[in-house]
Amino acid sequence: MKKSILAIAIFLSLFLSACSTTLPINYVPASSINGDGEISVGTIHYIPYEQGKVAENQFQQAEGSLGFIYLSDPVTDLIKTAVRKELIAGGFTVDDNSDFVIEADVTKFLYDWIGFVEVDFYLNINFQIRNKSGEVLFAHNTAAHQKAPKTMAQDTEAVRAAISKCIDEFFLEAHSKQWL
Repeated sequence: MKKSILAIAIFLSLFLSACSTTLPINYVPASSINGDGEISVGTIHYIPYEQGKVAENQFQQAEGSLGFIYLSDPVTDLIKTAVRKELIAGGFTVDDNSDFVIEADVTKFLYDWIGFVEVDFYLNINFQIRNKSGEVLFAHNTAAHQKAPKTMAQDTEAVRAAISKCIDEFFLEAHSKQWL
């Protein structure tokens, strides 16, 4: 009897841990640069979504994982909002009529929840600063990997930290080249 109950408990815990879930991400800026001037945030592309591999608000999943994890908003909206918030926190005026536009391609947005102790989040973003005619004036590829304990509160913090790391790296590089 005890073995049956234990077997059922193990089965249910494994089955329920493979269910889909949605993570709400509330991004809070912590800008690493101070600047001024006008710039706009243009199109953000989520490449795995555009390739038909995931939904617009879905994390890529690690090989062998069961279930899916979704965001409450599309990945493109999350990244665009985060970039806008960081620019404003850094002293820039975000204006859609600006001569300069920041655009980005999110090439990896992978959440690996396989394991018992921690989760891993991987983010790769290719940023560009373009002029009004679309010419790329500056480009920089960023990558972040964050580990977190396997709890819902820490999961969202890992995502926020990775987004912040990628944006900060891009801003610092663009600032050092005098584009921001």
